[in-house]
Amino acid sequence: MTPAQRKILELTKKPKSFSELKKDTGLTDGGLYKALQSLEKNGYITKTDLGYLITTKGIKIIEEKKMFTQGGITIIYEGISEEKVKEIYKILSNENNFYIHAFRESDHELDKILSLSILIPELFDNK
Repeated sequence: MTPAQRKILELTKKPKSFSELKKDTGLTDGGLYKALQSLEKNGYITKTDLGYLITTKGIKIIEEKKMFTQGGITIIYEGISEEKVKEIYKILSNENNFYIHAFRESDHELDKILSLSILIPELFDNK
């Protein structure tokens, strides 16, 4: 799920028109239309007479995403235990330089698997 789609889910806790969502998200007509189509197709929102509204399934999706923040590092995670996230934080907090490379999210299973790579140059130094 893209950040724009997640924002739409948050905004549709109360019914919102296309125009309201466009204004609140800053998306183009085409970008918003595409995001709404995807969310509706997956059952995360529904279109009502009052506007777009999040579904129970959509609420579950945004509630599943968890966040851990400590020492200037924020990790947003799902499908992994908090203990594992704390292990990742411990590794990252001990590094001076690290780079995060994020892939664009999509419905393709391989993209989900490769959605995040953390590169720590010191691990690749041949000293």
